[in-house]
Amino acid sequence: MKSVSALIFLIGFTVLFSRTLPAMASVCACYKTNGHCQTDTKSTAIDETACDTLCDPSGADKFYLEADWAAGEAGYDGEDDGGEGYRVYSACAASDADATALEVAARTSTGTSVYATPNLAVDIPGLKFTPATTYDGELQVNYIGEYVNGIYNYLVTIGLVIATVFIMVGGLQYVFGASTGNISKARARITNAVTGFVLLLFVTLILRTVNPVLTVFEEIEFKFIDEVKYIEESGDASGSTASTDVTSVGIDCPGSGDVASIARSFIGHVAYRMGGKGGAPPYPDKKTCDGVACSSFCPDDNVCLDCSGFVGKVAECAGLASKNETGGTAGIFGSAPSITSCTSNTVTTASGTITLTPGDLVGFKAGDFSKTPSFGHVWMYIGDNQIINSRGGGRAAGTAISVDKLTWACKKYPLRVVDR
Repeated sequence: MKSVSALIFLIGFTVLFSRTLPAMASVCACYKTNGHCQTDTKSTAIDETACDTLCDPSGADKFYLEADWAAGEAGYDGEDDGGEGYRVYSACAASDADATALEVAARTSTGTSVYATPNLAVDIPGLKFTPATTYDGELQVNYIGEYVNGIYNYLVTIGLVIATVFIMVGGLQYVFGASTGNISKARARITNAVTGFVLLLFVTLILRTVNPVLTVFEEIEFKFIDEVKYIEESGDASGSTASTDVTSVGIDCPGSGDVASIARSFIGHVAYRMGGKGGAPPYPDKKTCDGVACSSFCPDDNVCLDCSGFVGKVAECAGLASKNETGGTAGIFGSAPSITSCTSNTVTTASGTITLTPGDLVGFKAGDFSKTPSFGHVWMYIGDNQIINSRGGGRAAGTAISVDKLTWACKKYPLRVVDR
């Protein structure tokens, strides 16, 4: 009896404590010249040269490894760097709400994650979530797999305790029943307890035998949206919006009304085309769409619009005054003031603070954004920190319109504002 109990305990605790967590990675912390902090995590240690290339291959931005801090600071690597890394972090802290999270990553030599881990309402003993990490431009998360494993381990523990209790009860029954010769119930109790626990313990083995993939929880990978790639295939051209009846494809165009709802009605009904103003092809678009020149067609049940064509059409459908949308971003933002800071519903320029109303325009013209100097881009403010636009990555049917956060765009781009 003792040998059976000892065996069960040994198997159970081996299953519970034989799992290991993946090793942490080193962090390369980048400080962008626009004041925004970013981190990238690599599976191996990264040197200064590799960090430089990772942060910005063009060499336009500054970079610092997590260990480049002043003497006496946590994580100091012994190099006499004059405290540059610490000053870079301080600059980030002054301009970026995420800097506190960056400090956790950048000042820990083991490279902990900057992302929060789940906080369970009911703790599961033995469950520890591995912090999410970034690698090769993707966020890797395995919280679901670890949670399922934690539940399984917890159930095995409960099963171990219950089986042990039943074995002990059966043992007592066996002792007391031996004097009367009635030990069949004791044997059955012990047999059932051991059988149940073995089945619970070998569920994983059974699943692996059927299909090994059933027991492997792979990390979920999320791709980051790069601020340059997001609009790098955008751009626009001057031209008046066409008089096409957009209501035939499901767009709301009453000529007046709520700007936000009218703008949102374009979602799912617009394909991006460079120079698209709502009319029929051809368009001055040099890209290909599934092997066919995008300039030659507009998908069925869609309207083709570039970024300025989109805001111009929304203004027309909502009855807003023209802001030179026919001139493209060059016309819209030709003399518009630059934004120095944003909140969810205000922007600050050199002349003061402007409270935005739905229909106001933010964006930049050609030459403003150093990483895409040949073209501009425009969003329309629709309230509650939301801006809407037609972007170049949406050349497939119904994929052009995207809603973003104003505060996000302010961090990513050198914006200007046009107040209606």
